Amino acid sequence: MRRSRSQVAVALMMVASFGAPAVSLAEVLPAGGTVPKAVGVDVSPKGIDFMLGAGLTQVPSKIVIPNTSGSQSCLVDTFTYSLYQGDVSNGVKVAITTAALTPRDGNYFDLTISGSINGTGTDTAGPGGSSQSNVFSRLEYNGCLLSCQMPSHFTVLRFTDPMPFSVTTKLYLSMNVDAQGVPHLVASSPISRNDITIDPTKLDAAGCSMADIFTAIGKYFITDPLKDQIISEVNNTLIPQVEQAFTSAKLDQDLTLAGSTLHVTIQPSAMAIDHTGVRLDMSSVINAVHPTSCVPVDPSAGSLLTPGGMPAFGTVSPGGMAFDAATGISDDLVNQALFAAWSGGLLCQTLDKMGGNPIDTSLLSIAGLSGALNKLGVPDGSPVLIVIKAYNPPTGSFGGGHDVNVDVQKLELNIFTEVQERTARIVAVELNAKAGLDLAVAGTNLNVALNLDPSQLTGTVGYDEPIGDEAANALANLLPQLAGQLGSQLAGAIPPVDIANLGGVSLVQPEFDVQQGAGGSPNDTLSLYTSVAMAPGGCNAGGGSGCTVGNAGGCDVSTARARNTAGVLGLFAFIPLAFVALRRRS
Repeated sequence: MRRSRSQVAVALMMVASFGAPAVSLAEVLPAGGTVPKAVGVDVSPKGIDFMLGAGLTQVPSKIVIPNTSGSQSCLVDTFTYSLYQGDVSNGVKVAITTAALTPRDGNYFDLTISGSINGTGTDTAGPGGSSQSNVFSRLEYNGCLLSCQMPSHFTVLRFTDPMPFSVTTKLYLSMNVDAQGVPHLVASSPISRNDITIDPTKLDAAGCSMADIFTAIGKYFITDPLKDQIISEVNNTLIPQVEQAFTSAKLDQDLTLAGSTLHVTIQPSAMAIDHTGVRLDMSSVINAVHPTSCVPVDPSAGSLLTPGGMPAFGTVSPGGMAFDAATGISDDLVNQALFAAWSGGLLCQTLDKMGGNPIDTSLLSIAGLSGALNKLGVPDGSPVLIVIKAYNPPTGSFGGGHDVNVDVQKLELNIFTEVQERTARIVAVELNAKAGLDLAVAGTNLNVALNLDPSQLTGTVGYDEPIGDEAANALANLLPQLAGQLGSQLAGAIPPVDIANLGGVSLVQPEFDVQQGAGGSPNDTLSLYTSVAMAPGGCNAGGGSGCTVGNAGGCDVSTARARNTAGVLGLFAFIPLAFVALRRRS
């Protein structure tokens, strides 16, 4: 497959942007192996507060109480009741005034929420009865000398004033890895009725003649079901949502770079909660889907693997910022990606165009080969093919003047053209090159600046029989100058990455730092520290697909991109939903 030089360079820079360092004491990770410390994510208490606040925006405007019925013995009779919505406007509205999620040593959170509940309906107190406001449900009852039943009677339940409530409980999170190596988050809460406080004095009933009597009885029957419904929301809605958010923080798909297809799996491998925040570690496996045959690949070859783990991110960045979230990418992930891309043939390319224009002998004439081409009888304007083969996998490193460095050794460049009416190789040059990438944020764009240093490019002539040593050496000596020109051209070919809206969240004042991991090698981690804010325009910013999570608001996480972006951050945004009493159900 033929690719333009800019296509190949951009693809190489995309792979290299993962970043990683070559260390003399590094081990070798066999192809198909797992990098245990590929990515680290840390959310500080400050960031957790933001996520919790973002979750509050997902509280539905109205929540319908599900149908409830029951009975109670009263000596010689049995009192029975049936609670149901009735009018479509009836329901409860939850206003959360305070919420705090505090990480604690021991892999759990202290969670406290307080607010008020009010009715949403305007309903009549029985057929032909008076209009009542703040209604949340209808009630029928019978027995024990009390009767209020359809079709002629029913009672509406309402709030005289917003009813205060509070919840104080714990949320435990831990992770288990099964026999197949698949991680599973286990979430649990010891919540009970005793953790929930509701003020029943705000309950009222209107409708039947015995409504005042039932108000007292209803406080007994309604208070515990409300608490039980909150507990049910925790166990049946909150816990699965948290676990699903964790599962969504995973990448498992094919990526194509300049004709080379890689299968990338990045998934959670460990999690810890303590007073400094929440820490999530992720492992990676990256393989070439179709290994190349253009160069020999030693079956025992692999990528560089350095010791150590992710840095202890703490709560303040190296630059002094009290960050909301931090993430680190290890050199092992970069070298794994570079090795996989190389073994998939990323650096085995045939170029016949540059900048969209066909390559011909005019390029070689500029390089000083006019005389040698004339001696071979090559007509002016003859087509030229440049065949590239990399015999060694590229390696990456962080720091040393650039955020990311890419080192390519033994890159063979073969030049073909028409000689006596047949395509023939006229020269081969072996190149060693180094390039640097620098990351910066300008406005809402993440810019990647390519620095191709001509002084870091060396060429050795490997074959020059048709054109001779003198012409071949002239070409080799000219390569650094050509590389400098090419580097300027390619620097503008790497497009900026829009980071204005990542799953409804935007990054504020992101800071990139090269760090040493815990017990690792110097400069083995490229870290990003940032504050976060709701994206301008909300979920619809940046071409988003709107707020569609459970009909309750929030950002659409139906796509892989949205899930991967918001998976970890969204883990905490769901927590308040469990304590709004009752979620709307279909």
